[in-house]
Amino acid sequence: MDTPVDVYLVLTRPTDVENGDAPYSFILAYELTLTFNPVPNDDLFLLDAVLPPENVDIGLRKDINEDFLDFTVGLATPASLPVTNESAVLVTLTFMNTNPGMTAISLGPTTRTSTPGEMDYIGENNPDIRVMYSMGGSHEAPVFMFNDEAVAVENASFGSVKALYR
Repeated sequence: MDTPVDVYLVLTRPTDVENGDAPYSFILAYELTLTFNPVPNDDLFLLDAVLPPENVDIGLRKDINEDFLDFTVGLATPASLPVTNESAVLVTLTFMNTNPGMTAISLGPTTRTSTPGEMDYIGENNPDIRVMYSMGGSHEAPVFMFNDEAVAVENASFGSVKALYR
């Protein structure tokens, strides 16, 4: 509490489902909204939101004290958002929480989403919009919590992870 915390929104395993699940090398655009529960009451601060370089963000709602943080982001060049190790960092958020209570953050569609009721992205060489799914399992399930745990944390030692790659 009272210490800046970085939160990374990461798209994992983006693939072209119409081309044999071929992995994308770059992401060209994405749309999503963070929702806060309970709504912050000037006790959770967004200190910074770092987007990929050469971006245009037309997300309308950016006040977490109103419950929403929208991102509707397009990239000027494919190299702006590369997929590395099957993942792409969509945005890095820095928060400071001064509330001793729990605050849950979930991911869902924007109000002006391209696919009604869904979060979306566009991968390289394919202008078709792809649906993104939350690791929480639904738009209502939290993916991050201040002062609590949302998504199960993988508990593996370095040795067991290293053994996977032998």
